[in-house]
Amino acid sequence: MLRIFKFGAIFALFLVLASAVDFTGEPVDDLNNLVSSFYDRKAAGQEMNYKIILNEFKSLGQKYFPILPVIDKYGFFEFIPYWVQNILPNTTGNFSAPCFQNNVITTTVDSDHKAVWEFTSSDPVNENCMDFYMVATLEDVLFVKVEKAGTIQKEWLFRNLRGAIEWDLDTNGFRVFRFLHDPTLVIQYLAQTFLLFEPLIKGPEVGQEFAEMNRNFLFNYANVSMPKRHTQVVTVNESLISSGDFFGITRLDGLDPMIIWGYGGATGHTATALWIDGELFVCESTVNSDYWPNNGIQKTPYQQWVTWAQNASYNVAWVPLAPQIASQYNETAALEFFNTVVGLDYGYNNFLFGWLDTQMDNLPCLPPNYDSCLTWQLVQILSGVVDALDPALAFQFFNQAFNRRLNTNINNTAEIYQYGQVNEGISFDQLYTIPEEDHWVYEDEGKVGPSMVCDVFVCSMWKAAGLFGELASQINCTEQTPFDVYSMTMFDTSFVPPEECQKADPGLPYCQINGEYRLLLNKLGTRTPYPQMDQTCPSLPPSYTRPDNC
Repeated sequence: MLRIFKFGAIFALFLVLASAVDFTGEPVDDLNNLVSSFYDRKAAGQEMNYKIILNEFKSLGQKYFPILPVIDKYGFFEFIPYWVQNILPNTTGNFSAPCFQNNVITTTVDSDHKAVWEFTSSDPVNENCMDFYMVATLEDVLFVKVEKAGTIQKEWLFRNLRGAIEWDLDTNGFRVFRFLHDPTLVIQYLAQTFLLFEPLIKGPEVGQEFAEMNRNFLFNYANVSMPKRHTQVVTVNESLISSGDFFGITRLDGLDPMIIWGYGGATGHTATALWIDGELFVCESTVNSDYWPNNGIQKTPYQQWVTWAQNASYNVAWVPLAPQIASQYNETAALEFFNTVVGLDYGYNNFLFGWLDTQMDNLPCLPPNYDSCLTWQLVQILSGVVDALDPALAFQFFNQAFNRRLNTNINNTAEIYQYGQVNEGISFDQLYTIPEEDHWVYEDEGKVGPSMVCDVFVCSMWKAAGLFGELASQINCTEQTPFDVYSMTMFDTSFVPPEECQKADPGLPYCQINGEYRLLLNKLGTRTPYPQMDQTCPSLPPSYTRPDNC
């Protein structure tokens, strides 16, 4: 949902700029102009937000595609480039590509902080093929198209070649990435991908066209089915709902489906019930948006929440705790904990770290073959460029979390990388996969406290209420995902839903109270909590296979 769009949109950061750009060149020129314009915008102190990004992207997309071609069911996120190799300054790199079978890159960096690239390609497989590259450092990117044999020379002017940036260039070099498609098709697939997120700027309701597009995306990318429902609203007597009960939520708006594709599972958002002084509330961690009025960790009277959920096109499943679990739920302790965190912002600070548990088996891959994947090299470049362009965003999304892992207080991403590798012997991918600790606190918008995304908050409420018993100190809720939470053995597997629920969704072992599409919660209530739960778990689509007790 909107709460993570800041980072989701960053996948397009190299291709989409939040400034008015005159798109008059060829695709590669337009992309490079976009990058330059974004730096110009930063230098001018202008604001950047996701709506500006989306609107400026439309300007680029409309130049090439006034009417978008037929949607390719496997075209979403096909703009992500594949890592080829790193090339150190004043060295030569060699590699093969789908079009040009022999490529030689020579880099020369002089004392004036200027680099010259010579890109020599030969032996094309045919006369009409081409290769499309992105060359990157921690502070900048350059797009290069190779469409004929010979040598291309490019000049690179460093913006800030000193300190940790210079160390990184000397240590890790220029990163070379290759796109899977030509520049025009990359723009088309970027345009197609952003259609998934169109509901974010279309008001509270998710339109049918975009809901179906997202539903098909989930099926083709994450093997998740969401059958159409005939009954969209089921009214449940709220007296049947107990404190601690779980609400699984998916909004087909691009963001929840992206979360599901990354994590596995069937929900992109979660919430929990809490009775306070005889009134039922839904408690959650979320963000105010065009479809949700309140921000941060909050409680909403149940009936009001259901109305807002309906207006926002939420698909909502209510899953009761097992009776023996519900009897252990300490409402007083849960409320005391809630009162200490209410009003804190959504947990941007550690959102990524509950997902990235392993060095090899978490970054998502593209269907249908799942052999082209997001790489750590791109994530590293992404993190560094975000810090160069928007330090506040980098501070919020990963720099604070890096500092917790290194016990440091460094504000610059490149300096953090350097410290971790030089002083602690910790590589970038190792840094990301160090488990999050529940006791860590973060600063966000002037507030200091734990950082909790939706499922982490639900798990933390359960923890405060005593549901983990003696394991409480050995389970970090901040390492959980939505799937991790609803797959715990907290629920009543013999639950018989109320009659109205059974009529709406025959055979479901829980009650779906809202939504046009059915939520099928895979592996619900099948995993018994254990020490260090879910701290080293893979999450590769489409099967999301994981070992026991990972």
